[in-house]
Amino acid sequence: MTYAQHLWNSELPIIFDEEHLAALVGFEFTALREALTRPRSLYQTSYIPKHSGGYRRIDALIESLKKCQLWVLRNILQRIPVHLSANAFIVGRSIRDNALMHTGQPIVISLDVKDFFSSLSATKCEKLFIDLGYDTGVAQMLRQITTFESALPQGAPSSPALSNLLMRKFDAAMLKETIDRGIRYTRYADDITVSGLCRPGSIIELCTSLLAQEGLFLNKNKTRVMLTYQRQEVTGIVVNTRMQAPRTLRRYLRHHTHMIRTHGVPRDVARDPQSVQRYQLHLRGVAEFILFINPDDRDAKDTISLLGRVRFR
Repeated sequence: MTYAQHLWNSELPIIFDEEHLAALVGFEFTALREALTRPRSLYQTSYIPKHSGGYRRIDALIESLKKCQLWVLRNILQRIPVHLSANAFIVGRSIRDNALMHTGQPIVISLDVKDFFSSLSATKCEKLFIDLGYDTGVAQMLRQITTFESALPQGAPSSPALSNLLMRKFDAAMLKETIDRGIRYTRYADDITVSGLCRPGSIIELCTSLLAQEGLFLNKNKTRVMLTYQRQEVTGIVVNTRMQAPRTLRRYLRHHTHMIRTHGVPRDVARDPQSVQRYQLHLRGVAEFILFINPDDRDAKDTISLLGRVRFR
C-alpha cells in the first residue's frame, strides 16, 4: 500500500510488477518478455543523409512495440513536468518561444549536443523510472520498452519526452548558472542557446563541464558565437532586433509571389492539376510559417492575399 500510495500521490499509474505492466499495455506477459529479450527483431534501422554531411540513424519500431511506447508516453512520461528552459516536444511550446528569449541580445551563443538521443543511456532511463517510485523489475521492463541498444532510439514516440526528463538536471544547473550571470538560457532538443552580455569562452566551458556530468559532449563543429553586427539565428529564426524568418526564405517567397502576379503559375507546374495544388499549398505553408515567426510580415500577408484571389486551374 505504501508503494501504491506514493505513485497515486504523484498521479502516476500504479504498476505492481512486470505481469501487471504487460496487462496494462495490452500484451500477454510471456510474449512481451520474450520479445523484449530480442530487441533487434523489434526495430528496423535506416540511415538518412544530414544537411551538414554524414548520416542520421533512424530506428523504426514495429507497431506492437509502438503501442507499448505510446502507453508509457501518455500514462507516465507526459504526466511529469519538464524544465521550463526546455522548448522542444512540448505542447504549447515551439521554436518561436525558444527564439523569443534571445531577441535583441548583444551576444548569442549556439551550442549543439553531439549524438543527442544515442548518448542518453538506458541506465539513466531505468533510474528515472525508479526515482518516480516504480519497483526495480517494473523499471527494468519500462527501460526495455523505451530503449534500444543501451540508448534512446531516434524515431521512437517515447524518446523525445524521455530526453527532456533526462535533461532536467542539466537544464536546472544551466539556468541557475546563467541567472547568476544575468544572461539567458534555453534548450530545444540538442540545441542549446545562451545570450546576453557574457564571455563566450567561459559559457562554453561551463556548458561542456555540465554536459560531461551527464555523459554528454558538445559538437564543437556547430558552436557559434554571434554578435550584433552578425546574423544572430536561434533554431532557424533571426533574432537580431526582432524575430524574423531567414532572409533567403523571405526572398524565395517574394520571388514566387512576383512570378505568379506577373506571369501566372510556372509552366512546368501548370501541366498537372495536382502539381498546381501542391505548389499553391507549398507557398501558403511558407507564408504561414513566416507569419508564425513574425505576424506583421507584409510580404507573407501579400502572398496569402494573392493566393486567395488567383484562380488555380
